[in-house]
Amino acid sequence: MKQIQIMPKTAQQMVYEYQHLPLGGKSVVCPYHMNIRKERVGLRVLVGKGDPGEIVKEVKVWAKLKDFDLYLADEKQIRDFMIERSIGIDCSGFVTHVLGYWIKSEHRRRLWELVEYKNNDILSRIRRFFRPIENLGANTLTNLINCDPITNVNDIQPGDLIRSKGKVKNSHHVTLISKVTKVNGKTTEIEYVHSQRYYGDQNGVKFGLIKITDLKRPLHKQEWLEVLDGVNYTWNGYMNQIEDNGVRRLKRVRIHFDTYEEE
Repeated sequence: MKQIQIMPKTAQQMVYEYQHLPLGGKSVVCPYHMNIRKERVGLRVLVGKGDPGEIVKEVKVWAKLKDFDLYLADEKQIRDFMIERSIGIDCSGFVTHVLGYWIKSEHRRRLWELVEYKNNDILSRIRRFFRPIENLGANTLTNLINCDPITNVNDIQPGDLIRSKGKVKNSHHVTLISKVTKVNGKTTEIEYVHSQRYYGDQNGVKFGLIKITDLKRPLHKQEWLEVLDGVNYTWNGYMNQIEDNGVRRLKRVRIHFDTYEEE
């Protein structure tokens, strides 16, 4: 008997919107953007933290300013235009919106209200009050203050987070488990979704898959299938300081997911 565990339709819809931005009569995958320079701007959409609606609106504003015809451009040209204008979504911004919407639809609480922070001085609290998403990064989302580690591959479930590293020094990456497939109670596949900086023209919001070949082995020993030109950037990030990485589950909320069975 095959069992599918999957994030609810509310979360699926948010991912869909990031992967199908309606621009110029086309469906455009949101590219990756991270505010590496820590520039201070007025709109969260310009620092990699916007929701799909904000991103679409900002692209249309810039298209008018730059006389860029979205209807004449193809999907790649639109994505290149977005990247040039620093419009996109980073990993923590993406997960915060998707998982935050998922949690809020069930518990009426926002993700950032369930997180504890290392810096709790008055200025930090004020910044988080006015800019909660901008001040919730991958490290905070996945550290052991806010999460419990999940070491048994068969215990991984939708809503869990994968903590890994980026190529930039001291940077972290967060990935959301979106679907788990089990056969006779044993996990056979783990699907995840994230906004990934690498993978060339395929950067941005994308799904990946881990095929479970041996439940007795840890996650990094399974078959990670998100490969481009022989390189799996996601697995590489997981292996970077692996002792500090792993699958994490938020402590202060029970995350529900949908389950159905197939013959």
